[in-house]
Amino acid sequence: MSTSMRSRARATFTGWAYKVYLRFFSRGTNLFAVSERIVEYPFAVGEALKLSRGSRVLVFGCHSDMLTTLLPTIGMDTHGVDVKDFELRYKGFTFHRGDVRKTDFPDESFDAVFAVSTIEHIGLFDGDEAGDHKAVGEMRRVVKPGGAVVLTVPFASRADVIPMFERIYDRPALDRLLDGLEVQSVTAYAAEPGTLWRAIDPKEAPPPQHQTSCTALVSARKRPQA
Repeated sequence: MSTSMRSRARATFTGWAYKVYLRFFSRGTNLFAVSERIVEYPFAVGEALKLSRGSRVLVFGCHSDMLTTLLPTIGMDTHGVDVKDFELRYKGFTFHRGDVRKTDFPDESFDAVFAVSTIEHIGLFDGDEAGDHKAVGEMRRVVKPGGAVVLTVPFASRADVIPMFERIYDRPALDRLLDGLEVQSVTAYAAEPGTLWRAIDPKEAPPPQHQTSCTALVSARKRPQA
């Protein structure tokens, strides 16, 4: 078989395989969907830009999190903590291996703490039903009085748990999660078929789904000491 014939055969097979995939294996999914990260990361960076340059910040669940590279570029003294090792090392970022439910950081040692699509997973893989509350409690412990707590979580019209995957919060569940913090804002974004993510009234959040279709962006503060 000539080279041109092999190329045509390969192209034909690839096209056929792609059509089979679309027909039988991608039902219920959108290959070209844009994930919630498109609104979560700009939100988190926007909150970071409100801080003074050189602020000491911590990223919870930093493995594969873009904030580990974004925050140092805007002048933040960035630290990250994760149970999984993070081998990338570069200027402005320090990795700490550990469990976000119980870290070794001193009390009130950071100007801000960030958790993008992390809290909802904590504890679901080791039977700790309160893992998310423990993680937010740890965020509250290590941030300075008046410091920022910035997080994003899946959001819906009612709370739900997808076993071995994630929790989905409604407004009452989110309020319980944030107990002890001074909430500055809660913004909800939803994705709809044929559209990108758009801001919605949290009261209009869709029902919970296996694939995240709505996210809550939370800006909060640790209450200043009296």
